[in-house]
Parts: sequence; C-alpha cells; structure tokens
Amino acid sequence: MSLEAAIKERARELGFDLVGITTADPFPDADAAYQRWIDAGHHGTMAYMVEHRERVGDPRRLRVSARSIIAVAMNYYASGAG
Repeated sequence: MSLEAAIKERARELGFDLVGITTADPFPDADAAYQRWIDAGHHGTMAYMVEHRERVGDPRRLRVSARSIIAVAMNYYASGAG
C-alpha cells in the first residue's frame, strides 16, 4: 500500500468523510481573494483571521519545510454526531 493510500485509509478510520493530499505549492490568487473576503467582513468576529492574514496563500509561510498538505473534512450533521 502506498503512503498516500495508508494516510487516506487512516483518516477514514478516524471518522473523516473526505481526505485529500496535495503539494505545498503557493496558491495563485489566494492572497487577493482572501483580502477581498476580509474586506467584505465575512470573517465576522474572528479577529484572528485578520491578525494571521500573512499565513494565507503559501503554506511555506507557516512551515518553511512543508512539502505536502493533508486536508480532511467531517460532516457535523451526520447521524450520531454531537
């Protein structure tokens, strides 16, 4: 089994509904899109989203040695949750 398959299998075992793996390359246009989102007030009372704005757009701004990103998602409204 490949490392990617093993990671995805383990994430599902832990209860995640979706799991994806991608490179830690910069996201084109992410900085501008995020700033527009902040300027529109969509962050609400979550001030940390403005305070940590410089982390958006390039995962290596957060972790210089990052090579991959593992993203997981869970349905909060699934039966038996909460």
